[in-house]
Amino acid sequence: MATNQKSKSLAIRQRLNHPILDADGHWLEFHPAVFHYLRDVAGNDMVARYQSWQSNRNVWAWYHLSPAERRDRRALRPVWWAVATKNTLDRATATFPKLLHERLDETGIDCAALYPTLGLSVPSIDEEDLRRAVCRPSIDSAPTLFVSTRTA
Repeated sequence: MATNQKSKSLAIRQRLNHPILDADGHWLEFHPAVFHYLRDVAGNDMVARYQSWQSNRNVWAWYHLSPAERRDRRALRPVWWAVATKNTLDRATATFPKLLHERLDETGIDCAALYPTLGLSVPSIDEEDLRRAVCRPSIDSAPTLFVSTRTA
């Protein structure tokens, strides 16, 4: 993929004589696709329950709480920098594995170990059936999304 300028990361990488491994890579799932996979494996009711949980109980619920509720629940404020939006190509890169693979050289990374970002909140889902169902979209969709990036 052609870029307009060399990144600072790539310039640093080119001075090194060893590979750069990103062991903390976030794959930002595309929510409509997650809901599609969840609907396929668990039905519409489970999608509605998960969407409700996302709105009301996960870390993003902070935005819906009053200052007193935030204090009482000891709610954590989500990080503001987690989802890049100024540069839409960077946002798309974190969402689409093939695009990320194409841009690894540009970022100065030789190999990336990725995990689903939504997956980080799944263990905090109290309802066992919902928690198990929500794990499935990442498990089921990852092979399809990542197969085109295999190099070995």
